[in-house]
Amino acid sequence: MENLKLYMSRRHIDSVFLQMAIDIKKFETKDLCFFTILKGGIYTAFNVFKHIPWPSEGVSFGYLGLSSYQKDITASKDIQITYDLDLNEEMIKDKHVWLIDDICDSGRTLTQAKALIGCYKPKSYNTAVLVDKIKNREYHHVPKPDVVGLTYEGKEFLIGCGMGYGEKYRYLRELHELIL
Repeated sequence: MENLKLYMSRRHIDSVFLQMAIDIKKFETKDLCFFTILKGGIYTAFNVFKHIPWPSEGVSFGYLGLSSYQKDITASKDIQITYDLDLNEEMIKDKHVWLIDDICDSGRTLTQAKALIGCYKPKSYNTAVLVDKIKNREYHHVPKPDVVGLTYEGKEFLIGCGMGYGEKYRYLRELHELIL
């Protein structure tokens, strides 16, 4: 039986998404290509993107189906490709590419995504995550994402806001710590 402990309210999370949009807008705003990591990154991307006034052209969107969690709360060393990759040279070459995800835990997923995208020669590459699980990221020597909604220094597994456990709880609009 799982227990949930509220970590951050919906109201606070909404302000985090707004700040992430403001931070992303400080970077280059032309020739943009955004990739969302499925599944959890969709929630983050949607809630950030609704705060960005997009130019009439020059923005493309794609997805990467990557997962480091299979059916556990510990990130695997192997990144699994869960969906066919939506990548092509026309989308990426000479573009300012952003990778949007829900959490940077071990950092392996972001590292794998950067390797996949890098083959297509983007002009620049940036990352944005709702949660930076700083202790795990530093343990694996992964650089800090360019835009971070919030840092989490705890050891619990976070759920809600797109983050799930066994495909449960992704729909929650608050962040919770999962107590097993």
